[in-house]
Amino acid sequence: MTQLRQVSELFAQVAESRNEEKKSLVSAEKARRSARRKEAIRVQDQKVEARGAELERWAALRKAHLEEAKALLGSKQQQLAEKVQLIRQQELAVADKVMETEAERKRNADIVREQQKRPRTKSVEPKNTLPQDQVKAMSKLMNEALAKLYPLPEERKWSKLFRYLDDAGNGAIGYEELQRAVREVLKMSKDKVPEEKLRALWGTLDGDSSGIIAIGEFGKFMRLQEERQVAAKEGAAAHAVAEAKAASTHKVRSERESGMLLVRKEKVSAQQALTARAASLRESLPAAAAAAMARKVEQRRQGAMTAREERDRMLHRNNFAIPVAKGIPAASLELQKRMATQFLQKATALGMAWSALFSYMDLDGSGLVSYEEFSGMVRDRLGLQPSQFSDVDLKSIWAVLDGKNSGKISKAEFGSFMMLGNHIFDAQRAAKAEQKLAAVEDKAAKSKRLRKLMEEKVLEAKAQEARSARKQAAALREAAQRAAEEAARNAEEDRKQKADATRRRLEEEASELRMLAEEARKGTARAQLEQRQVEKASSK
Repeated sequence: MTQLRQVSELFAQVAESRNEEKKSLVSAEKARRSARRKEAIRVQDQKVEARGAELERWAALRKAHLEEAKALLGSKQQQLAEKVQLIRQQELAVADKVMETEAERKRNADIVREQQKRPRTKSVEPKNTLPQDQVKAMSKLMNEALAKLYPLPEERKWSKLFRYLDDAGNGAIGYEELQRAVREVLKMSKDKVPEEKLRALWGTLDGDSSGIIAIGEFGKFMRLQEERQVAAKEGAAAHAVAEAKAASTHKVRSERESGMLLVRKEKVSAQQALTARAASLRESLPAAAAAAMARKVEQRRQGAMTAREERDRMLHRNNFAIPVAKGIPAASLELQKRMATQFLQKATALGMAWSALFSYMDLDGSGLVSYEEFSGMVRDRLGLQPSQFSDVDLKSIWAVLDGKNSGKISKAEFGSFMMLGNHIFDAQRAAKAEQKLAAVEDKAAKSKRLRKLMEEKVLEAKAQEARSARKQAAALREAAQRAAEEAARNAEEDRKQKADATRRRLEEEASELRMLAEEARKGTARAQLEQRQVEKASSK
């Protein structure tokens, strides 16, 4: 009995210790789960707080971006205003560039003048020529006259005389230039050199009847007295060489003429476009820029006049001016207005301003033109024939323009005359002023609409970003709530699963204990049976 009691107590102690162990395990598991759940909630709260802080930073960043965009918009508007001012300055610079390119245009106009001169030059071409001995005599006379003009040998150069005569600068002169050299520069009278002899000399020098002589031909003539006569080579070879040279010269001259004609067409079209651009720029220039340009033009004109006076002094041209309107009365105011109106109408039809007409006449860029240049412009460029305005009318107008009898007129004098016909542009100016006013009003309205549209877009962008921020915050809150609910569900399921596992384990252990108790009971019963058997056996 004592052993059985001890075994029972032992089993009871084992069961109690196991129960205590199970209770401690369950308590530890509950504490562990509670700690994990709290940790998960804390981590989730930290994530929500971090996300909220991130949203706040994003909202602050967006606000900064909006402020930056607003500042950028202001800077863009300021840059636009500065760009408009820069464009105006560039237009002024372009106008200055237009004035600077006048020199190049004048050089190109030389080609046009040469082409226009050739028909008149050919019309005075002589039919006869001079014998060789008379050509030598003429060369001697001209060199002697040149020696009187330039006493110093180092200054006495026939090339200097040729360059003076070559106003166009293309390396060729016509009959008029040769006649001017003989009569005006070298001071050779008609008694010394008759006109028929001068024309015969021209016919000799212009052997190919091109209407011009080149610098080489003129130099060969002027060097006749300095060179020894070289006997001409005879034979078929020399004749073939001469023919080949003549053919080559004719080909070169024909190609040169065609090239000059092509260049003339290109330069005329370019000049028309440049003139139109310059006119539009001048109309848009402010008063200060126009005054600055006028001062610059006046400075250039004064410089050109100074250079021309210096050249005239060196070449003794101070007495060459001829009063072309001598003895002709000045034109009436009515005739001046009529001619100025006709000039402006013709120039407008050609797409040229009156200043472009003056530049067309002023080929040397001195700011002064002669009567020949004036009449050439009227007849050739404007196409006004003597049936419309006679030479007497032109000279009477010239008498008004050249009031000082200097033989030259300036751009200001020509402009004052052309202003008499300026009334034809009154309607055009009024229409242009209305167009400019309408353009300014339209531009102001467009600018106002653009500013309003930009303000609306900025407000809409701000509202859109605010809505987006609110949506994102709500989405984050919903996501955090869903995450918390999911974590709670997961924790509850985990707790249930662990509780079920613990219950099953406890049930298994209780079943084992019951089995042990049953075995102990059975052992106790066997022990009692054996003890009774032993007692019964001992009693026997």
